[in-house]
Amino acid sequence: MTIFTYPAEDVSRKYPRSNFNDLGNLHRVTEFNRKDYRAYVDRSSFHLEDQNKLVGILHHLTIDPEWSLQEVVDNTRFRANSLCTVYHITSINRIGFAEPEGFYRRNVREHWVLLDAFTDYDEKTLKLEDLKAVIPLYSTVLERGYKHTVEKSQTTSNEITDVAIIGLDMVALAVGWWLFMREKREVNTGIASYVCMYPLYHATLYQNQLSVINILYEFFVKEQDLNDLIKTESVKFTTLNEEKLFRNYMLFLIDVLTGRRLVDVWMMLKQIDSLYRVPYTNYIDPHDQALYAQTGWAFEPAFLKVCAIYLSIGNRMKYKCADINTEIDRLYRQIAYRQKNIPEVFFRKHLGDLLEEVKTLNDINFR
Repeated sequence: MTIFTYPAEDVSRKYPRSNFNDLGNLHRVTEFNRKDYRAYVDRSSFHLEDQNKLVGILHHLTIDPEWSLQEVVDNTRFRANSLCTVYHITSINRIGFAEPEGFYRRNVREHWVLLDAFTDYDEKTLKLEDLKAVIPLYSTVLERGYKHTVEKSQTTSNEITDVAIIGLDMVALAVGWWLFMREKREVNTGIASYVCMYPLYHATLYQNQLSVINILYEFFVKEQDLNDLIKTESVKFTTLNEEKLFRNYMLFLIDVLTGRRLVDVWMMLKQIDSLYRVPYTNYIDPHDQALYAQTGWAFEPAFLKVCAIYLSIGNRMKYKCADINTEIDRLYRQIAYRQKNIPEVFFRKHLGDLLEEVKTLNDINFR
């Protein structure tokens, strides 16, 4: 099976780049806010529902802090697929279900998919802060900010306003909990505290980076006004105002991406800097999961959205996007076939509409 994913980068090519003059200031402000968010999470006591899937998975794994690191890794990998079945997470065995009240809350429906890069964990260099277990791969959510997921309002109606696909590295989740238990703590010692302080904390920052792609998509493809797309959530602790710098950064990206011909999709992606000195990105290699119909579909929407932006720019500026034209044309039917297996009509329709949008843009560009 062939998945539609990021093409191999031409490492011999030197991609021309323009530098955002205020990138240093943007990094300074976002780093201050990231660290203040970290401090806020560390000193807070969050309540997380017992039915939360991350809490439930760790309860099921019953990890002992006296285990060796290898025992934690091996036990989690052995049980990962069966736990995915219990918690409706997409894995190589089956497609899961889209559910509310996950990471994004509100009226968002999320499909979770199992990730495992078969990382070699070294206890000598292992740091709790470096483990990223919950990674938003795709979303239609535009909001960015530092409001913790448990402080967001829950679903208020049956209306579905947004969809998301979230990757779960269950091994990183388990290893992080093992490290957390081995630290000397007097407060916030339980599973729920760990889940809030680390996996869900990092997921917020992934969404902040993902919002850059979402805003570019709405601007170039849907032709929405930029001022309507930049949405920042308010929080209970003091943060520096990022909005002006972020807006200027988005205006810079729009100018740069339309100011010269993009030779390939990587030239576009390399122009998009991380908002943080610590990089957060949604470009996840699916590894062997691309070989399975049950998981392959979950990794395609992120790149389809990137292609929609790239093709829209190419069509606007009157040049061909030759590096992806043939691949989209060749794999269109396979992608559509994989999407038919998604159980929810609304989720299947959303991804189907995205695929048709990319095909239409590609047909215009391919002529």
